[in-house]
Amino acid sequence: MPDGISPLDTLRLANGVYFLRLEAGAARHSTRLVVAR
Repeated sequence: MPDGISPLDTLRLANGVYFLRLEAGAARHSTRLVVAR
């Protein structure tokens, strides 16, 4: 692990990526619903 990056920062970064992927998946899903309608 590089200096200057704490485990908390790593956790926060992983959390951010996870939520970004969740939102992207939800947006793609809702777009599919709109197109299907």
